[in-house]
Amino acid sequence: MRVRDNKEPDGHPPLDPKSAAARAITRFSAFDAFVRCARDTIEVVGGPDDLYVFTGDPPHLFGFVWFDHDGMHDARSAIEHGELTYDAVAQLVTSLGTIYRSHEHVGRLHHAMEGRWVTVIDSEAMYRSITKVVQRVRSAVAPRHPDVYQLQDRMHFPHY
Repeated sequence: MRVRDNKEPDGHPPLDPKSAAARAITRFSAFDAFVRCARDTIEVVGGPDDLYVFTGDPPHLFGFVWFDHDGMHDARSAIEHGELTYDAVAQLVTSLGTIYRSHEHVGRLHHAMEGRWVTVIDSEAMYRSITKVVQRVRSAVAPRHPDVYQLQDRMHFPHY
């Protein structure tokens, strides 16, 4: 989906409110809040389990956020929580850019949401490709054991 502030949709047909893509959008209430706060262009690919959000100008310069049953996730918070490394994020961004380019031919739909027009990329193949990449990158970085966090909180490192 590409979010555009109060502009007419780019000639795309409207999203069927009964479609799988519409159900994916409405399943995540955190996405509504995200759209309200978004200041950049947004495109979303939805599926049965997750909602993937490209921000900025994909496939060139873009960010990536995803929504699942645990809420919203982004690269910055994943790095801060030790879920992803910088190298893993770089790999993720490269792979996502490639996936986006290979699906640029997919038709778009428009949808009014939170006072904005949203362009929907309704592609099951693109959704599956993104899911594989996200799962591969997330599984490659094993999360630290919770005891490590507790130990780090109790340790004192002198400043030199």
